[in-house]
Amino acid sequence: NIFSTRNLEAVQKSSTAIGTGAESKGVMESSRQEASEDRVDETYWEGCLLVERRKHTLRAGEKRGSAVFVHGWPDSPVLFDTQVRALRPAGYDCVLITLPYFGDSDPPASAIGDAQERLSLDAAATALVNVLERTKQSDPSKPVVLVCHDWGCVISYLAHERCMDRALVSSLVALDVGIGIPPQRGILAKLFLALYMPALALAHWIGGRFGDGFAQLVARSAHTPRDPSTVTARMCWPYLDAIHSRALLRRSLSNKKYPPQGVPVLFLYGRKSPLRYFDERWTRRVLATHVFSEVQPVESDHWFVTRSRTRDSVAQTILAWLEKLPPSPSL
Repeated sequence: NIFSTRNLEAVQKSSTAIGTGAESKGVMESSRQEASEDRVDETYWEGCLLVERRKHTLRAGEKRGSAVFVHGWPDSPVLFDTQVRALRPAGYDCVLITLPYFGDSDPPASAIGDAQERLSLDAAATALVNVLERTKQSDPSKPVVLVCHDWGCVISYLAHERCMDRALVSSLVALDVGIGIPPQRGILAKLFLALYMPALALAHWIGGRFGDGFAQLVARSAHTPRDPSTVTARMCWPYLDAIHSRALLRRSLSNKKYPPQGVPVLFLYGRKSPLRYFDERWTRRVLATHVFSEVQPVESDHWFVTRSRTRDSVAQTILAWLEKLPPSPSL
């Protein structure tokens, strides 16, 4: 029973891994057939974040909630296409965040500053709090679920930690990145972890063609789903800012106080990922937050949310978990 697990190895042994499950195909295929599934109903800038809202596809009055998606490096909201196609027909408005320089449009100068001094994890988290508040105010009686991956998790945790007393987030779906990086298994994993983060920070600092080449080399080495030729040095700002923001991250994201009690958390991680972005304390803390909190492995790598063999079953798992949760007022 995953709810009684108290260490990571037990979680790995006792949890049923999310696989390629043929049983999920019918649900996903039907959700893909929903009309106007790619329609964008609202687009706006919130600080340095580009925000797109896609309304649910049920009839008026049948809305079940909103899901806010935050991607990481070097992705874009396209990462969550399968999840959006599953949640909108189930009654969820989907709010898609594009981090600065990860999309086709650059953030407004007023949100960045001439010297990019305001382009930071802190600024992105502040903007995300405003997005969550606007999303909640659009329908205060409906829950808001925050779905995040990679650097999107770090930004989401910072934002959530700042607005916990306002109950803007009803539940959290965190994908592959928690808090705490344990000793990695294997020499290659240890070497890659030691090199790739400084390399991407350096790529952003260098910029230009050389910086782009650095970033693209790392993207190819990591087998990212995004075409490496479209990866730029400007996308690497989280890695450089993380160096400057170490004190902020340690202070805000202590395992002792995050995630908070009373907020259900679904944490999915790639069992085949060569790197582990969370430690045992994180899984214990997640399981202790709420009776409905879960930790589940996925038989894939870091980008299981979009890999063809697992994306449908991951979407089905998220939707099934949301359907189990009690109404938000009782959380």
